[in-house]
Amino acid sequence: MNADDHFQIVVFDATARTLYDEFQQVNSQTKADAVAKVRWDIEAAGSTNIDDAMNVAIQQRNGNDAANIIIFISDGEPTAGEKNWENIRNNTLGYNDG
Repeated sequence: MNADDHFQIVVFDATARTLYDEFQQVNSQTKADAVAKVRWDIEAAGSTNIDDAMNVAIQQRNGNDAANIIIFISDGEPTAGEKNWENIRNNTLGYNDG
């Protein structure tokens, strides 16, 4: 990430939520904080709601014209919420109004 970039992290298990209340501008402090939060504050809770995670991620907008890029990482198959991959794909397309 570049110094002009901003980021948000969406964590998910049975439900999805953002890690921060607002986008974080990239700098050494915010990068270190994000790494620490991901490394130490997030624990596997047993469920994987990919559909909800994609919905929450797509809704994140920083209020500028920069590209919104989602890097999606999961440790498994969907086990909560919508579990059918075709439906998840179609839902994701529907969530994306941009």
